[in-house]
Amino acid sequence: SGRLKSVKTIQKITKSMKMVSAAKFAKAQK
Repeated sequence: SGRLKSVKTIQKITKSMKMVSAAKFAKAQK
């Protein structure tokens, strides 16, 4: 169960990183 938890944490981090990079990209486009 500990391994599954770490996988979910990694997925959360990846998702937030994508959102941050998308926000930066949107700012750069303007």
